[in-house]
Amino acid sequence: MNVSIAHERSISELSVVSAKRWARTDKAYFSAFVFATLLCFSPSKLLAYFAPIVVVALFIVVARKTGTLQSVLLVVSLSMLIIIFYALMKNHFAFVSAIVQLLTYSSFLVTVAIDHRYLRNPELQTRIENFVRWVVLVQSGVGITQAIHSFVQAGTFDSNSGDAVAGTISASLLPDGTLSNYMFGVNLTFILLFLVPSALLKRKGRWVLLLAAATFVFTSVIHVMIFLSISFVIAFVLCRPPLPKGWTKIIVFSATGGIIIAATTLLSTNWLSLPRMIQGVTSGEYPRGRAYERVFGVMTSEYPLMPIIGLGPGQFSSRAAAMTSGYYLGGIDNPNGLPLLPKSMSQAFNTYLLDLWFQSKDSAGSTSQPFSSWLATYTEFGGVTVLSLIAILGYHIVKIVLLTYRTKHRWLGTVWCTSVLFLFLLGFQDTYWEVPQAILLGVMLIKILQANIFVITLDHRSLVQIAR
Repeated sequence: MNVSIAHERSISELSVVSAKRWARTDKAYFSAFVFATLLCFSPSKLLAYFAPIVVVALFIVVARKTGTLQSVLLVVSLSMLIIIFYALMKNHFAFVSAIVQLLTYSSFLVTVAIDHRYLRNPELQTRIENFVRWVVLVQSGVGITQAIHSFVQAGTFDSNSGDAVAGTISASLLPDGTLSNYMFGVNLTFILLFLVPSALLKRKGRWVLLLAAATFVFTSVIHVMIFLSISFVIAFVLCRPPLPKGWTKIIVFSATGGIIIAATTLLSTNWLSLPRMIQGVTSGEYPRGRAYERVFGVMTSEYPLMPIIGLGPGQFSSRAAAMTSGYYLGGIDNPNGLPLLPKSMSQAFNTYLLDLWFQSKDSAGSTSQPFSSWLATYTEFGGVTVLSLIAILGYHIVKIVLLTYRTKHRWLGTVWCTSVLFLFLLGFQDTYWEVPQAILLGVMLIKILQANIFVITLDHRSLVQIAR
């Protein structure tokens, strides 16, 4: 009894200190998240690229944290040193492409610059949960309307009908021919995962979660569904969260089964085309397959240091390299560079990737495109960086699994691991890591989950010490 009272007292004291010390940082992060949501769900693709910078700047101003500003300056300085290092090594270095990549990868600035210790107030997670539920209601309303319109036009939810489902990212009932549908599906996925713990453990927002899941099916983004499934299975096996009991268990399994059946039946044509797409890549029929052949074949001979340290940022298969080539905005017939910046293209990009990109322009879907985040990481930063990222990912997953297992808050750990693995797998499909409009909200939600996991760990350790 004394242990329980002492523990409750310690928790209440911690909450009081948190409320006084972290109120400004809570407000800063919440405001930044709201602003990021508006930009990431806006039709403006250009403004969304600046969302991470706005988020960090807003946090620094409102929270008044000089440590965050120092972290930003350190990241920018190190990035410039890396660019200078590669520029000195290469005769034909596309400097503009390297600079633009600072912008395209800026989503990860949130992870590095904002310390999770600033975000350990559990109330912050609750407020963001309440906010994203309203976001789900709005976006699902728009997305389902787009899905119904596509069904009326095509008579099916299958094939390319789902391309029109993009929420407010596309202010139209028709497909816009960009990544809008993909970005909408990815954002919904991160929000879905974030809402799972409160729906299961607190029984809050279950209908909103179900509505988001239904909208997610209508997006018909097959690779997102596959990556989500793989990520969840791995995270579930690692974290082993307790299953719901009683009627909750029946509701959860029924809803999950219904979503799976709907996804497989309504999108049967898309699922059946999956083996053909995989064969197209592995056989070299698709430009992506031929890009792999060149990267691991002739380019290894011409650029012997590429497998080790890469060609440099923005020099080959990154989105930054495509954006500065002039063909990203203007197209093949009317090349047009980015505003205020000259066109820039590395020799490797011009020789080994540009023709493949032209060939994939007329094909539907990202599977045929010769671009992906992991391919860009390998070709531009080398195998050493790839192995380092995998090692860092593995270390943090093991750490989170052990922390949540000891505290028995395994669903938080499961959702965190699923979200991180999902982000990891997205890098195999497209250059998602360079699209803030697709991943920024996910990165910010992962940050909140991580902060709350550490809060639980601290509380658990305090209880153990009191019990002793």
